[in-house]
Amino acid sequence: MQRSVRLGVASLGITAFVTQVIALREFLTLFAGNELVIGVMLGNWMLLTGLGSFLGRRPGPAVSPVRKIILCQAASALLSPALLVAIRLVKQFFLQGIQPGIGAATIVSIALLAPCCLLSGFLLTRFGGLVADREGAAKIGHVFVLDTLGYVVGGLLFSFCLVHYFSPFQSLTFVMVLSLLSAVLLAMTAGRPALGVVVLAALIVALAAFWNIDVERLTARALYPGQELLHERSTPYGTLAVTRQETQINVYENGVPVGSTQDFVAAEETVHYALAQRPAAKHVLLVSGALTGAIREAAKYPLARIDQVELDPEVLAVVRKISAPEKDPRVVMISEDARRFLRRARGRYDAILMDMPDPSNAQINRYYTAEFFAEAKRALRPGGALSFRLSGSENYAGPEMRRLASSVYRSCASVFKHVLVIPGARRYFLASDEPLDYNIAARLEERRIETRYVHRSYLTAKLTEERIREAKESVSDTVDLNRDFYPTGVHAHLRYWLGHFGGGMAAPGLLVLVIGIGIAALVRASPDRPVSAAISATGFAGMGIEIVLIVAFQICYGYAYRQIGLIVTAFMIGSAAGAAWSARRAGDPRARLARLDGLLAVFAFVLAPALEALRAVDHPLIAAGGPPVIFPVLTGVTGFLGGAQFPLAAKATFQGAEKTFGRLYAVDLLGAAFGSIVISALLIPLIGIAGACYCLGGVKLASAVALRLRRGAPAESQAEVVRDTGAVAPFAVAGFVFAAIGLLIVLEETAAGVYAVSFVPAYHWALLALLAVGLIRAMEFDFGAAWRRSGMHPMRWIHFAAFSLAVFYPIFRCYFKIPYLFCHVCPRKCVFGFLRPWLVPAALIMNLEKRHWCYHACPIGTFYDCQARTGGKPARRPIVFRVTAIAVLIFTAAAYFMLKHDLAEPPAAADWYAFFYLNAFGVSAAVLATAAVLIVLAWRLRRAFCESLCPVGTFSDLMLKLDRAGRG
Repeated sequence: MQRSVRLGVASLGITAFVTQVIALREFLTLFAGNELVIGVMLGNWMLLTGLGSFLGRRPGPAVSPVRKIILCQAASALLSPALLVAIRLVKQFFLQGIQPGIGAATIVSIALLAPCCLLSGFLLTRFGGLVADREGAAKIGHVFVLDTLGYVVGGLLFSFCLVHYFSPFQSLTFVMVLSLLSAVLLAMTAGRPALGVVVLAALIVALAAFWNIDVERLTARALYPGQELLHERSTPYGTLAVTRQETQINVYENGVPVGSTQDFVAAEETVHYALAQRPAAKHVLLVSGALTGAIREAAKYPLARIDQVELDPEVLAVVRKISAPEKDPRVVMISEDARRFLRRARGRYDAILMDMPDPSNAQINRYYTAEFFAEAKRALRPGGALSFRLSGSENYAGPEMRRLASSVYRSCASVFKHVLVIPGARRYFLASDEPLDYNIAARLEERRIETRYVHRSYLTAKLTEERIREAKESVSDTVDLNRDFYPTGVHAHLRYWLGHFGGGMAAPGLLVLVIGIGIAALVRASPDRPVSAAISATGFAGMGIEIVLIVAFQICYGYAYRQIGLIVTAFMIGSAAGAAWSARRAGDPRARLARLDGLLAVFAFVLAPALEALRAVDHPLIAAGGPPVIFPVLTGVTGFLGGAQFPLAAKATFQGAEKTFGRLYAVDLLGAAFGSIVISALLIPLIGIAGACYCLGGVKLASAVALRLRRGAPAESQAEVVRDTGAVAPFAVAGFVFAAIGLLIVLEETAAGVYAVSFVPAYHWALLALLAVGLIRAMEFDFGAAWRRSGMHPMRWIHFAAFSLAVFYPIFRCYFKIPYLFCHVCPRKCVFGFLRPWLVPAALIMNLEKRHWCYHACPIGTFYDCQARTGGKPARRPIVFRVTAIAVLIFTAAAYFMLKHDLAEPPAAADWYAFFYLNAFGVSAAVLATAAVLIVLAWRLRRAFCESLCPVGTFSDLMLKLDRAGRG
């Protein structure tokens, strides 16, 4: 039986890896290839898997553990292909023609990934309990090694076989069969043949259904509604699809439209603006754009050679099918990374014409950096011209668009002496060391170049003095240069993308907050906090370094999409080797853990200059050895240093197999989830590759120091009293409700709907009824002694569910800088402001004797009480907090009347109302940051908000103290 269990663990790793990579590719297609989606999807994957692992440590109903594992493994196997179908079909719920924003990406990824990830994490913990010896912790390391080896096999299988020869659905069907056969084998060896027959029957039925239905093509069509799918193929570089809409052929790469046979304007502008400047041009390079008809336009000139470079050979195959450029002997089609090609093409071209999308990710941004412009200049002959474009605006450019254009313009101007900006919805940039001008129409007429759109009347309307002046002004912002390893262009485009599609950074920010709360709760509930914190920090740093290496590979070579399987596989090989190595080592596990932490910190610090040197060195040996050797080795070292820590942490905090494995695996995955979002979405765009490496090194250095400081503590203080980690579940529920309500209020696409729901009369009547019940109970009409004995009575959860929307609403949207206080002068009341005339008096009455509202009904109080159960004994409130409570009451009383008075008077710049009024029903970063700080403080100071800043809580507390003083 042990062999079948070990095979089950390995097959679980294989299935998880292949499903994760394919799901990632599908989510990129669904959400237009934005790299923030990668961070959110991976973060949610880790978060949900960690939650499943944590749930797996709980005892559950009286069902045979083997039977439960077999059933869960069968369900997990069947869910893998179902996930692909769900991702593709979910697009039917989006409005056609409107790209869903990051809020939708967050919600959709959580909803679709939850079944697979929860089962995967749950199964791994239960397998750990089945394999491990209850008397020792070493076996837990073996389970970790087996799972990691499964990931390794899955990575090698995907990188060298599945991605090349199988479609996504075929790949997932393959791992489904593998996992189901593993479940059948486990059932047979565990003495449950009937259950094995049932699983085998499910496998046969699933294969029969897939054999008769072309699921791949049916689901692929759902991604392109209103269009006929002519061709769809998953290549090592992405997913390529060709569709027809009436007479127009469209081509999509990873869900992003990259070409159309009837986009004549784009083709003409890409070619003629630049070639009109250089009438003697003979050799021209086209970087991308083959699918827009740029080759056709370039062929109108008497050129000697037209080189067309595309990374994906499948794109060139599609070009040959739909436009047949090979009939022109001057056209040479080249399948290679354009930057790599340019490094060898010194002084070869008279013009380089780029037709690339905006720098929305690291792969595309590398064509808009100062380093790329320098490479392009070296590939040009003296006086040669470079042309590229960015999204623009005919009349007004927003701040995000200006920031992006200014960064790219300044980067180009740092290399070329002359840069010309052509205004329009597509803003074109022409760069050269020789003068450039706007006299394009006359040059085209002089050379008798026939065009459909780019002619005198079109250019006269476009190139007015006012528009040219506005275009120049729109690229004049003082911003940093866009560089390879400091991609300010990605950050600027990310801000534009978030602003354009709604939600801003609120959705990933709230997700990070939830993950951070989960990590803090699990660490607080750990028997050894520094060890658990170190494992979480290792997950953060390991995932962060892995993302840094993937992005750096993308910048250096441009095809991380193809190489990502090998890079991740190298990481898992290193993790398995590290876990196997440390599982056999004797000695103090905490000391070894601290040393490994220090080594990981040093590695992160050294990685920054090493990657910069790797990018800068232009040597054939480095170029050839980087993809197959250097980057996998760097990733493998990261995996080794991280994987070696897991068995050591298990030995240091052992409480039994399932408890230890579930807790450590959960904090590790939550740390990785935190890192995947923070590094990809925030740190790399904001502070660059080097800054991200130094930040990661600092985190690991801090955890190493914490471990060293605790090493010399007495044994009894190291083995702290074991807390009930089951108390984390109520806090997780409360935190999730808080964050989910905030997410729905903050996101533009859901804010209006939530606001409308909050004003449904039935909801208000329900709250008033609950207030009445609370008043009756506060007056001690005894409806059951359990209410008084249990602080977490079911009735309290009813109050929490009912009042959460009303009470939490002002935290996330308010017209004033301080929520809750100024509803009486608010121009647009939220549900809290509307109900405040009833809610606040009822709460004060309930609080008269025993603070019934605060301790039995208020959702903020319930949240804090759930949080308090995950920690130790709280500290005594410092005097400053007690003074703050009095100051808050005085301020509230004064501000109440001052704002009411100022509102009735003529507006003045210095009055109270003008100071606190935001002039928008918006989200306040200061309020959200304060809420986060108060949540963290509550682990040390009981009810940090309620006892210091809440007017209801502080006033009630003051009244009770005065009452007690009067009686005494």
